Amino acid sequence: MPFIEQKIVEYLFSESSNYSGAVPRWRDGRLEPFHAVYDCNATRHANRQVINEQVLRMISLVDHIPRIRFVNVEQEIAPLNPTLNTFRNLNTPRDLDEIQGGSGRFPSIRDRLAPVD
Repeated sequence: MPFIEQKIVEYLFSESSNYSGAVPRWRDGRLEPFHAVYDCNATRHANRQVINEQVLRMISLVDHIPRIRFVNVEQEIAPLNPTLNTFRNLNTPRDLDEIQGGSGRFPSIRDRLAPVD
């Protein structure tokens, strides 16, 4: 995620103050577990649990951390980052071409969201 914005990270830290972490969650329930903040002690304990259970997925780790504050992407983060490109990943050469191509402006991840009913 090369477009992480400091103000989003600061917001997540502020929202996690009375919790064991703050994890962005999309309207459809998808989580952004890599773009989140976690309490070290709670995460260490959860890591031991998922390793012992041999369920080695990041989502499983989130499930084992008590008291997570789920931050609504569309309502809470979009006002701070209207394009929502803070969540954009670059995984392939095609992703990089898409960002560098055309107008020199990368497309908004928001353009890919389903319309709100």
